[in-house]
Amino acid sequence: MLPSPVPPSPIVVTSSPLVQEEWKHRGFDPVLIPFGVDAQAYAEIERAPRPADVTLKAPVAGFIGHINARIGVDLLEAVVARDISLLLVGPLHVASRQSRWERLLRNPNVQWVGPKLFDDLPAYMNIIDVGLVPYVDSAFNRGSFPLKTLEYLAAGRPVVSTGLPATRWLSTQLIAIADTPHDFADAVAEAVSHSRSPAEIAARRAFAARHDYAGRARAMDVAIDTVAERLHTMATRRE
Repeated sequence: MLPSPVPPSPIVVTSSPLVQEEWKHRGFDPVLIPFGVDAQAYAEIERAPRPADVTLKAPVAGFIGHINARIGVDLLEAVVARDISLLLVGPLHVASRQSRWERLLRNPNVQWVGPKLFDDLPAYMNIIDVGLVPYVDSAFNRGSFPLKTLEYLAAGRPVVSTGLPATRWLSTQLIAIADTPHDFADAVAEAVSHSRSPAEIAARRAFAARHDYAGRARAMDVAIDTVAERLHTMATRRE
């Protein structure tokens, strides 16, 4: 009786560098294919009409996404304390709307406009001068790859983020990394001072374009081809 063929090693695709490392520790050779960005969706944001529900004074720092316990409210408080307006776009999932979150949302320099359709986001991106990724240091956040980081850059906006492994993996000076409220607010204040520079806008968009969905799809094709080559090699050996 012929021995049963040994199946090829499975290919594991991960979306963040931390998860990739965890699978390496399990004895696999994982492929890192992070989330991509629809860069063209933000190519014409300067032509988008100003949303009627935003009345903030400039400069404006913005967060677009789920507003929940993953976010460091102390980081946002520090930004607003610098007389920088804060625009929050997205569903509110804060466990308790009291205490610090309630006080923050009552601040006249803060506006929460609720969730918006994807097609409406360019108009809100056009308002902000810097995009925020103010995530706390947690196991979930360390394993994440926030898509908003690339979306801000695709819109030509600078980014200030906490030091997530995914952010460090992007390895670009177009993203300022800061973890304490004081340093985070400093980075935001610095970013808004030159956020509308044409040269820097072009650099941010060019960087985001290198991380678009088409590139991620090509990487996935390569990963699938790797599996196909393994299967072909095994079939040839059995003949």
